[in-house]
Amino acid sequence: MFEELNNIAGWSLKNLPTNKMILISDWNTDASFLLHHFLAFYLKANSKVVLAHAAQSFIHYNLACSRLGVNLERSRNNGDLIALNLLDASLQQYVEGSCENLSLDSEECLNFLFGDNSLKHLFKVLKRCVENTKDALIILDDVTLFLGLGVSQKDLNYFVHYMDVLCKSNNCTFVTLFHQNFAPNISEPSPYLCCQLYASYEIEVKGLESGYSKDVHGVLTLKTKETEGIKTYQPHKVMHYRLTDRSLQLLAPGTSSAVL
Repeated sequence: MFEELNNIAGWSLKNLPTNKMILISDWNTDASFLLHHFLAFYLKANSKVVLAHAAQSFIHYNLACSRLGVNLERSRNNGDLIALNLLDASLQQYVEGSCENLSLDSEECLNFLFGDNSLKHLFKVLKRCVENTKDALIILDDVTLFLGLGVSQKDLNYFVHYMDVLCKSNNCTFVTLFHQNFAPNISEPSPYLCCQLYASYEIEVKGLESGYSKDVHGVLTLKTKETEGIKTYQPHKVMHYRLTDRSLQLLAPGTSSAVL
């Protein structure tokens, strides 16, 4: 996990962000490395984690987290991690040609390519996974992917709202990634703005406007919208970052060795 990011945000293994939604957003770069951080962070804190992945395979996440000192395969076997492969479950139903008469006892209810495309089945599964747990983490690895699979912006906004309610009622945390490059339908409310509305934290990652640099990989901005249970906007913390296989180095803008 990335200690520098935890220190700046005020998080630790004994002080996890709970009862909150954390939005990861990116622009002209890939911020999925932060998903690896939260996976390792919560598992090291002995919290239950639910990983609903559609953008990458479980093997990808297992390899990435192994560099951060966490074995996802072992965590899954021990019951600390529930991994839901959304695309495999949905494509299975696509091949079979029906999603009727599915029960919540089967991962087949993860299907979102049929019917009303409202993601209600996915929400029910995630809700069931965190029942009777404390300080659990739910990760949805790419919320924008659903928009390309037939889910409307309106239904995605409803899903985000219900996930926020689930976090508050079950004392869990919801982390998801939104690609700002996605061009929304301007006739409907923007899912990105909806995610921002419910998120207590947003970690925004952007590529450098000046282009590629081997010393600085981009700009990371931490936006905090909650202090002691009262939603208030705090000053943004803007930093340059440098990413390696096992660490994330955060630098004050202009202090990299490349510009000194």
